Amino acid sequence: MLLRLFVGNTTTMNDDYHRMLREKELKNFVNEALKAGYWIYTPGTKTWDTPEEFMTRYREDRLTLNEGWVVNYKIMNPLKGSAAAAILVQAAIKRKQDFDIKIVEYFQDKYVK
Repeated sequence: MLLRLFVGNTTTMNDDYHRMLREKELKNFVNEALKAGYWIYTPGTKTWDTPEEFMTRYREDRLTLNEGWVVNYKIMNPLKGSAAAAILVQAAIKRKQDFDIKIVEYFQDKYVK
């Protein structure tokens, strides 16, 4: 029985130790973003978080940080993200305009003579 308690406590201590390391890594990561004046970008979901939002998501258990979690996030200048989004929006507007022209031309050729 004593062995079971020891093994159980070791597992809990090990989990606590790994959690502590992750939290230290998280704080360093967030502090790096804060010092640079940057935000945290998640390429997988294409979402942006302020450093404070990122910490809040972690504290509220809405963010799971498994071993090696850092590779899933990037510290980036949010202004570059905004500029990239503007380019994407302009490209989408251009595609829509081209599509609208195609529709009008199709029906003009087909029904208006």
